[in-house]
Amino acid sequence: MNFTARFLGTRIVALVASLLCCPGAFSGDQSADETAIRNVEIRQQEAWNHHDAKAYASLFSQDADVVNVVGWWWKSRSELESKLARAHAFLFRESTLTITDVQIKFPAPNFAVAHVSWTMVGAKSPDGNPVHLPQKGVQTQFLMKRAGEWLITAFQNVNSVPEIPFPLGPPAAPRAEVKSETPLEEPTVAEMSRKETIASALLRGLQSQEYQARSAAEAMPEEKYGYRPAEGKFKDEKPDFGPAEVRTFAEQVKHVACANFAFAAELDGQRPPGGCDKGGPSPAKTKKELLIYLRDSFAAIRKSLGVIGSQNMFDPIEGPYAGPNTRLGLATVVIWHNADHYGQMTLHLRLNGIVPPASLSNPPKVKDTY
Repeated sequence: MNFTARFLGTRIVALVASLLCCPGAFSGDQSADETAIRNVEIRQQEAWNHHDAKAYASLFSQDADVVNVVGWWWKSRSELESKLARAHAFLFRESTLTITDVQIKFPAPNFAVAHVSWTMVGAKSPDGNPVHLPQKGVQTQFLMKRAGEWLITAFQNVNSVPEIPFPLGPPAAPRAEVKSETPLEEPTVAEMSRKETIASALLRGLQSQEYQARSAAEAMPEEKYGYRPAEGKFKDEKPDFGPAEVRTFAEQVKHVACANFAFAAELDGQRPPGGCDKGGPSPAKTKKELLIYLRDSFAAIRKSLGVIGSQNMFDPIEGPYAGPNTRLGLATVVIWHNADHYGQMTLHLRLNGIVPPASLSNPPKVKDTY
């Protein structure tokens, strides 16, 4: 029996009966119950952030149904506690949950529906790599009041993505690939002019910066990732933004990656990661982790720049990173910011006797996997 059938077969039947029998029973002041339910959500956040599976599961009824963001269905409080204890042993050990909004309705006495918006940072994916972009989602909770206590009796969690208009038809068929015996040539200025879009111009500029930054990060030996030029000479400075000391090479890579994710989040209307000037929330530390972080950040910002066009380029963008701004204005900051920090990264390389790959006569390709 699926989740919907089970729920309709037990709890909704009771709800309908209460609506028929007692139509005016729940028309009064629900402020005390709403406060109690909001307290449940506060306790949910606290239990998660203390990585306390038992305390988290105690917010649910013994026979609760729980469906997580990937569709795994747990069918009791004890099963939920067991699965969460294992999840927080590694994947969520450094995660932080923030409840951002709670909307509550009372369809019947002692019965409530809550939609709970949340964000999360610090989680890891099943392969053990950090999830760098803050996650965002909505929980749908069915709560029942039993012996004066509100408990979650059914719970469905989903990840959120920015809403886009539904397409009005199938996508255009891709053009057939024309094979040629001669090497492909760069387009002429006239050809480029005919095909150019705002997005293609931005992405062409970003492509160069991505290669420079990622190839530099690959070229620096791991034992030099902690290298800091002029170490100790600026420790007494008190800047309004960024660290007092010159960043280490690792800090440069991490800052660029965090900023790319932050810019992408602002362009997509999402909450950006905090504190990118001081390192940001990502736990990435090793060279491999930082290379993955940097690679994924460029994938995120490419996607965000790729949807900029004449109809949305002057849309207002709010946020702590280069905001307030327009979509196009923020896009120019993205390219400038990567170029600025690549220039700093080249000094780290040169001072360690390493020629930046972008300056070589035959620049090597960057890697897809690490």
